[in-house]
Amino acid sequence: MDAHAATTSETQPFDFRQGGILSERQARVLRQRHEELARALGDRLTLWLRSDFGLRLARVEAVSYASFIAGLPATTHLTLFKLEPLRGVCLLETPPPLATAVVERLLGGPGERLGETRELTEVEIALFDQWAQVFLEEWQRHFPEPPAPKPHLLGHESAPRFLQSAPPDTMMVEVIFEAAFADGKVPVQLAFPYPTLEPLLRQIAPAEEPAAATAPASPSAPSVPWNNVLDDMKLSVSAHWTGLEMTARELAALKVGDVIQLAPQIAAQVRVRLAGRAKFSGRLGTCGGQWAVELTGPDTTK
Repeated sequence: MDAHAATTSETQPFDFRQGGILSERQARVLRQRHEELARALGDRLTLWLRSDFGLRLARVEAVSYASFIAGLPATTHLTLFKLEPLRGVCLLETPPPLATAVVERLLGGPGERLGETRELTEVEIALFDQWAQVFLEEWQRHFPEPPAPKPHLLGHESAPRFLQSAPPDTMMVEVIFEAAFADGKVPVQLAFPYPTLEPLLRQIAPAEEPAAATAPASPSAPSVPWNNVLDDMKLSVSAHWTGLEMTARELAALKVGDVIQLAPQIAAQVRVRLAGRAKFSGRLGTCGGQWAVELTGPDTTK
């Protein structure tokens, strides 16, 4: 068994948040926006490069940062950027063969073939930043809602395994495009920390409020005037639990200092009696450092 097979056969913990962090509505809106972005950006890059550039949205999904990094090639070109004024570092991943072909075209070459997989030189990175800037400016135009995030380039990385722009368990919104340029097609990816996009998602895809069920109107009870004679009348108020059963032997053996264990759900099954008559059900708790019972409804125990 080779090293690669051994690595891939290791059991990995599954993050149940994956795929579920985006609501159906948020995922739908993000797909629609990025489909529109792909069409507009393909046209813009074609004019900018004076060479056919096709862009198609492949998918939008939520993955952990660790999973995203693990899925990248050992050598690639990552552009790190921020969406001011939002927090977090976002990523634009472009395969080096596409990046070098774009740079060749910017330098006046034919740009007819994809390049090789290697690290870009400093000069190539500076030139390719122009392409990345066009890409992100077009993204900005398709997300104009407040807080109107503005992309700002931060830096670059060619070896993803050394990148630590977010904690491993951070959920990322991954947007994958298929770019067609020169003689090939390659994936281009955007990755946003979910906390970064969350304020924007609240604007473009607010949570749907569940429709409140309309309760049938019930006839109101006739009001009874208060009798002032009762103002100072004192009534005994007591709270009780029910449902605790013990054998006669256990009762006979009880002594001071013994602890009677109660099921946790009993704390929410308190009956409040007024002058010996059960009137309310309640829940045990504390208030101001003292024991208290919250009245949760009328007593319905027969």
